[in-house]
Amino acid sequence: MQISERTEGDHGYAEMADEMLKLASIQPGFLGVESVREGLGITMSYSDSLEAIQQWKQNERHLIAQSKASTN
Repeated sequence: MQISERTEGDHGYAEMADEMLKLASIQPGFLGVESVREGLGITMSYSDSLEAIQQWKQNERHLIAQSKASTN
């Protein structure tokens, strides 16, 4: 689960969220994703195994997106 506090303006959030959805959807074990973007941005992705979750958490682009979300 990724939670970020939304700030005034988009700051590339929507583009990065779209990229993460596309990237996550091709990861082995991907089952789906749910997202809410009102006040807080909350995204929950679902995978079929702990191994798949661990691999996604170590994905380089995903790590970059998480670090950007925490600074916006």
